[in-house]
Amino acid sequence: MTPSPSPGDAEAVRRAVDAVLASPEFSGVDPDPSLLARLVEWLRSLFDGAGRWLEHVPSWVAWTMSAWMALTLLAVFGHTLFTLFRLGSRGATGAAARRRQRRGELLGITDLDEETVLAEARASLGRGEFDRAVRYAYAAGILLLDRVGLVEFETGKTNRDYGRELRGAPVTSERFSGMTDAFETIAYGSSPATAAISERMLADVAALEKEASVGRAA
Repeated sequence: MTPSPSPGDAEAVRRAVDAVLASPEFSGVDPDPSLLARLVEWLRSLFDGAGRWLEHVPSWVAWTMSAWMALTLLAVFGHTLFTLFRLGSRGATGAAARRRQRRGELLGITDLDEETVLAEARASLGRGEFDRAVRYAYAAGILLLDRVGLVEFETGKTNRDYGRELRGAPVTSERFSGMTDAFETIAYGSSPATAAISERMLADVAALEKEASVGRAA
């Protein structure tokens, strides 16, 4: 007769669960602590109860259940690792995907590549074309915010629409509001563009990039 699993077998499985969860595959990620805790507790309670129950059933049932639990555990771990991999790769590819999907026009600009727009803003400042420098710098700010996921670029949106999307990021919202006021004052003819305003707009774009980097690191 094939021996049935003993309480020691269940303890060995529990140790294996702890070892897998402490492995390097899990150490470099930051999943929801409460979700992970619930998963660990569920697995431990599963094997605790199974170990006691398996002592009182025929050996073939015991080994069938053991195999089922092992396969379930492998499936859970496999799905968890796949999900974590997808989350990690999404951050690396999300910005490029948003850039590829941009279509339409922003402040009269049809080439909606953020780096190209920002380079043109700097070049316009160097040529003394301050109106153009301000417009391109402001557009670069919107495209940057779209890239980091704080706003979602759409051709039909207004500057105020983008501002409303930033309500959850007060520091960035305040900076973007200042950029919007400066841009609209010049765009609507209330005051002329100057080198100082152009430089400040470009500095604001750089600050937005820095704030976004800090936010992602946090």
